[in-house]
Amino acid sequence: MNPSGGLGAQTAMGDAVVLANYINTLSSVDSEDVENALNAYKVERYPVAKAAVESSAGMSNVIKQVSHVFTNLKMIMECQYY
Repeated sequence: MNPSGGLGAQTAMGDAVVLANYINTLSSVDSEDVENALNAYKVERYPVAKAAVESSAGMSNVIKQVSHVFTNLKMIMECQYY
């Protein structure tokens, strides 16, 4: 994930809070209850994680394009001075 958007840390903090809330609501540590809590967590957080990854990929593409523009401008500027 591209670090420029800060989405990795933000998503991790949100994941921690949501997971802690699901764990806190467990009435027992029975494997079925734990599995249900983890499945509910996944249903809630997967769309958030997916959106973060897609946003990061989009930002990476923008950064690459801008980088190419600046590289080309630099080359043009260097040619003018020769």
